[in-house]
Amino acid sequence: MWVYEMESRLHQFNAILLWLGGVLCLVGAILTACGRIPTPTVAQPTQNVHGTETAIANRIFATMTASAKDTAQAQPSSTTIALPSPVPSLTSTVRPSQPTRPPFTVQPTAIPSLSPPTKIAYPVFPDGSLSANGQSAYQCPQEGVYEVVIRAKQMGVQSKLGFAAGLTFGAFDVGGGLLKFPSGGNVLVQTNSGVGGQDIDAGSDCANPGPDVYNGKIDLQYLVASGYKKMAIRFVRSTSDLSPMSQDVAIDFSKPGRWWLYFRAQ
Repeated sequence: MWVYEMESRLHQFNAILLWLGGVLCLVGAILTACGRIPTPTVAQPTQNVHGTETAIANRIFATMTASAKDTAQAQPSSTTIALPSPVPSLTSTVRPSQPTRPPFTVQPTAIPSLSPPTKIAYPVFPDGSLSANGQSAYQCPQEGVYEVVIRAKQMGVQSKLGFAAGLTFGAFDVGGGLLKFPSGGNVLVQTNSGVGGQDIDAGSDCANPGPDVYNGKIDLQYLVASGYKKMAIRFVRSTSDLSPMSQDVAIDFSKPGRWWLYFRAQ
């Protein structure tokens, strides 16, 4: 029984080998047109069944081996694969070190000492020593009068009056603009020598008991009526050159009266 089962399995194995051999022969025929496969010779049946099957299997194996060799010879012996050239290594550029700057220190700025402004030495300046009350500018109240009178003395003149003649003075508004008369002319007047009736009745100068002599006068009644009650009196270089020759003297006609101004010219 055991021998029979072994023979049955051997027959099945031989059948599988025959089927595989046919498949491999078909593959070999496609690849090599089966030119090298010999025509199998039909062997006469013999009594030794197992030997015949073994011989057939050996022949099929030999045929398969030959086909495999022919296929291997038809393929190239070696395949050369082109490898990519090596990627050059990236090298970082090293920058040279920058020189270290010294720290910036802010030096404190010395605050300059403020000196008092220099007083401009004008050639014509107020001088209270020429008046009886020691003031260089004052108003004597008088109803209906809006006048400015000038007493300008000349330094070094040994005359009876000693007035400085030919000096130009004018009236300016609070903004520094030269005022004009209703006729359109500039409010500019020149001093005289004080001789020839240039005097006012005694008592018009409330600070002096005697005759009040002057050498310049401006009647500002029309300007005050126009609204100019506050103004400044200033000496200038000439009627065509308004460069200041003296400091401004403030005048206020909020009340009527006559302003007396005392100057000394160098």
